[in-house]
Amino acid sequence: MKLHCDFKDASVEKHGVKLGLMSRFIKAVVSGVQNQPTINAVIDGDDIIYRDYIDISAAVGTPKGLVVPVIRNADKMNCGEIEKEINLLAKKANEGRFSIDDMAGGSFTISNGGFYGSLISTPIINPPHV
Repeated sequence: MKLHCDFKDASVEKHGVKLGLMSRFIKAVVSGVQNQPTINAVIDGDDIIYRDYIDISAAVGTPKGLVVPVIRNADKMNCGEIEKEINLLAKKANEGRFSIDDMAGGSFTISNGGFYGSLISTPIINPPHV
């Protein structure tokens, strides 16, 4: 939290967005997926497909409920770029411009019940995500 507080203003100057905690969670997941590539695999019939990209779905709270957009190629983004993408997708969702394509794909879901004040919650996972 200290690092978060120390660097949040610098992030606004450098990236134009506040540095949130979700981008750090996403980068931690990316690191885990890179170290354990089977997490990023899917079963298709009798085949196991190992993806060469990491698309992370991150829950976003809107006035109409929770949606789970996909941060595409999260492995190629830094925290500032991830925050920009989250903000863009959240804005689209809040404006009603969100499409099914914004939620399609992905391989790993991060649920965040904290938006609603929850300390513990049941994750919402879109199959075949982990």
